[in-house]
Amino acid sequence: MKRFSALYLVLAIALSIAGCAKNDGFSHNGVEYCNPKANNDQTTTPLFTDGLRDEAAVREKTGFVGANIGMGGLMAGDGEWIYYRDETDWGLYKAKTDGSEKTLLLPVEEYSPSNLNVLDEWVYFSNYRDDFSLYRVRTDGTAPEKLVSGYCSTLFVAESGIYFDCRDESNRFRAFRINLDGTDQELIAEDFSPVSYYNGILYLYNFRSETLSAYNTETNETTILNDSIKQAAYFSTDESGIYYWENLSDFCYLDPATGSVTVLRKGPIGDYYNYANGRVYFVAYGGSNYDYSCCYSLDLSTEIETPILSLSEEMYDFNGEPIGLTQAEYLAGDYNPEVIPKDTSGWPVVLNERAFEIYLANGQVFSRGVLKESIPAHCWIYCNGKNGQLWG
Repeated sequence: MKRFSALYLVLAIALSIAGCAKNDGFSHNGVEYCNPKANNDQTTTPLFTDGLRDEAAVREKTGFVGANIGMGGLMAGDGEWIYYRDETDWGLYKAKTDGSEKTLLLPVEEYSPSNLNVLDEWVYFSNYRDDFSLYRVRTDGTAPEKLVSGYCSTLFVAESGIYFDCRDESNRFRAFRINLDGTDQELIAEDFSPVSYYNGILYLYNFRSETLSAYNTETNETTILNDSIKQAAYFSTDESGIYYWENLSDFCYLDPATGSVTVLRKGPIGDYYNYANGRVYFVAYGGSNYDYSCCYSLDLSTEIETPILSLSEEMYDFNGEPIGLTQAEYLAGDYNPEVIPKDTSGWPVVLNERAFEIYLANGQVFSRGVLKESIPAHCWIYCNGKNGQLWG
């Protein structure tokens, strides 16, 4: 099986530059960043553990973990199986946590999922093949049914119901709630989109006014938590508070009792933040010039960052073969243009391994990325503390 994906020259430049800052040393904020050659001896111990959560504080089961929905919701787990969108055909599949027993649940011509949740033997999702209408299907692939028609996104499923955004004709944000069977739809708020849910509190964000609010699903009362949260994304919530990425830079914590904000990790190096159980997972860069992708785990109790995925510093052709050029050399322009391969139309084509969204499922960490073995498609990468493993 193969493992990484092709990018045309312009896209490779954009991906290499985005979030990539030059640095004379090999550290940022005092943290040693990863070198793929130095991480081959790391163990494959699970990197994310559900057992760390204070179960006594959890009153209500949910169908999602951390910021998975903020990443696009392309993966969810139920403890034994992982339900996900396959990157080859965009179909809805399930597989065991180790990637075995891969099973297609629904016809790919009719169903393509995002915003995946799994709760009590049901998988809930937005269906790209039906204008992102809201569906559910049993975990064995039977009894698929449409619950809501329309452009549905940011879907959060809990025992108390389904909370989601469904746009109107002018693409206006609207937060709704329905029962798990799709009945009793009610409008919660306009101009706000759901961004997280925890223990009866639905968190709503207005991207234009930069306001974060908390909606109590039992009392129907809304409280403004902070009205200056700029360009926020990747929200996660638990008993300790609210975690999110702000202004394309800093990873922050908000105390729901006071509305005060604390920067937990200073940007701009870092993206695709996911949080659960006292740990922050994110994509950053390695090498002396931060010129290749890595994924890290930050333990908030110790403030220690650990590399959990170190991708290659090499550049590749369309067949996933190295062209004898590193990303650092490529970014610096330190190469002979003749070494850059071209496609059949004469366009220069180079690719590099990349890690994008970080997902948490069944006590493990995954990244949606591009690997040389998966050319030309994106793929799922298991973050094994080394150079990654093609999954699914």
